Parts: sequence; structure tokens; C-alpha cells
Amino acid sequence: HALDQLATILGAAGRPDDGLEIMQRAFAAMGLTGNERELGKLHIHRAALYGLLLRFGEALADVAASLRVAKTSGDTYFESVIHWMTADIHERRGDPASALAERDAELGLLATVGNLRNAAAAHAARARLLTALGRRDEAATAAGRARAVAESVDDDVFVRSIDEKLTAFQATY
Repeated sequence: HALDQLATILGAAGRPDDGLEIMQRAFAAMGLTGNERELGKLHIHRAALYGLLLRFGEALADVAASLRVAKTSGDTYFESVIHWMTADIHERRGDPASALAERDAELGLLATVGNLRNAAAAHAARARLLTALGRRDEAATAAGRARAVAESVDDDVFVRSIDEKLTAFQATY
């Protein structure tokens, strides 16, 4: 777990190559335990590192491995996170249509677990993707939904964070 966290932090700090090196050590250590659920988490975190390195094929292979684990274990929340990560990878590689499909899948799962914070962020991401696809009316609807869901959380800081996400492209929808 410590190696996984260190690798993730290195990626977030702009050092994904170093993070990937540490993540390989985490895989070696975790593989000895045979804990598939924990290996699934390593796969999703390594996918994030591969995405930062623009190694999209490897990133998508890792999210697929992680998705198999989530489905086998029946972990709906983890499955939603995997769709979120897959959407980010597709968006980074310039495929907003595939990213949108992943966000839609994520929202379907989030509706069953009731995670409003992630749902608001997913709606905001949908608004951005719909804008990129030239679907401005749908983007405006998604932005409105993001704000409404964020406001239902009753956390002013969170609402502002969603508004900031939307402001970046607001003039285009």
C-alpha cells in the first residue's frame, strides 16, 4: 500500500516515470499475496501513470484488468472509478465520444451508490465533453445538472470547485 501511494503521489507531483518504477515494485510485492481486489487497485493507479506518460494502450489494458476485478467482486463504486479513469484516458488521447460513453457509464453506477460529489464532477466532465463534440444544448443541460447536484451536497467549497470546472469552457455553450 505504501508503494502504491508513493507511486501515485510521484505521478501527481509530475514524476510519472519515477511513479511507474515504484508501482512495478508494488505489483511485485502485492502479487505474492494473491489478493485480486488489491491488484485491481494497483492496475487502476498504474493506468493513471501510463495516462500521464501518454502510453494509452497500456493504460487501457490496466483499466480493463481493473474492471474485471471490480465486476467479479461486485464493487459498484470501484467500477464507477474505473469508468472515470477510462474517460480521462480517452479524453487525453483525443477521443471525446468514447470519454462521454465512459462518463455515462460512470453516472449510471454512481446513481446506484449515491455518491453525489463524484456525480457532480461527472456531469461537469460531460458538459466539457459535449462542448468538445459541438453539442452545446446538451452541454448546457449537463452543466446545469452538475451545479444542481453539487448544490445538493450542501458544501460551498465543493460547489465553487464545480463552478470553477464549468467556468473554463462556459462561454462556449
